[in-house]
Amino acid sequence: MTVKYVEKAYAKINLSLDILGRRADNLHELCSLVAFASNVYDLITVTPSKNFSFKISGPFSGEIYGKNIIVSVIERITEVFPGIGLGSIELDKRLPVAAGLGGGSADVAAVLRAIARINGISDIETVFYNICLDIGADVLVCLQSGSARSALMWGTGELVWRPPCIARDLIPEGIGLLLVNPGVSLSTEDVFRVVRCPVSEITTKPCKAFYSFRTFDELVVYMKNTKNDLEKPAFSIEPVIKKVLFELRALPGCYIARMSGSGATCFGLFRNLSQAQLAKKQLLIRKPQWWIETTLLGLHNENYPL
Repeated sequence: MTVKYVEKAYAKINLSLDILGRRADNLHELCSLVAFASNVYDLITVTPSKNFSFKISGPFSGEIYGKNIIVSVIERITEVFPGIGLGSIELDKRLPVAAGLGGGSADVAAVLRAIARINGISDIETVFYNICLDIGADVLVCLQSGSARSALMWGTGELVWRPPCIARDLIPEGIGLLLVNPGVSLSTEDVFRVVRCPVSEITTKPCKAFYSFRTFDELVVYMKNTKNDLEKPAFSIEPVIKKVLFELRALPGCYIARMSGSGATCFGLFRNLSQAQLAKKQLLIRKPQWWIETTLLGLHNENYPL
């Protein structure tokens, strides 16, 4: 029987994103509280074989153009680790493309996790650390998101912190989230090109919190004291994002509405899943053409019916 390695590439949500400055090499340093959706993901299947092959399917496969990032990472892996066991890779593309959900980074991280399993690699972060940084800023934080654990990420993405106890998460269990994309793609490079941030000497500093949020209300207080610095640059390219946030803030039970990453996906934060699901029903009536999904945040969220 052929063994297949299946990995979920969970959607990444930037609950906050503060730009700290721009370095002389034009890379921006940031601080971000990152969470992962429990039931919203791309699906990666790797079948070990002598020859590498790559196939894309799924509802958003038609939105991918040019060379896929997975092919690039496989080329990099074979260059750094000649003879490493690979195989045929299938990507079921369920996440919107260029949507601020870290889809490409999450896909790469899922492929790396599968390759690690095939080759018996246990210290995956150490082995693939440089490859993650070469491929993209979000890959490292996605690498250990197999359990959908949230994290604090800063620097240019090379610094990631999670509670040392694997059974704990940064955020409380059971928080509801409504993800909304108005059907537009937004290039991260284009958004950062609009960011007006002068080059400065940057001393990488820790993020604002190094503890787990014990309650939903603690998380809300933290988020109200942070923001997403990429929202205004994204608005200038795709004004419809403002409309998405307006619609989210009008929904009953929505505590925070914010854009994720470089957009155009936005999210509404709800105390629980039931409130998020009720809000989804209301928003679908007004905006049936938008991509709208509910999810749960928190380490043990897959125990909940969605």
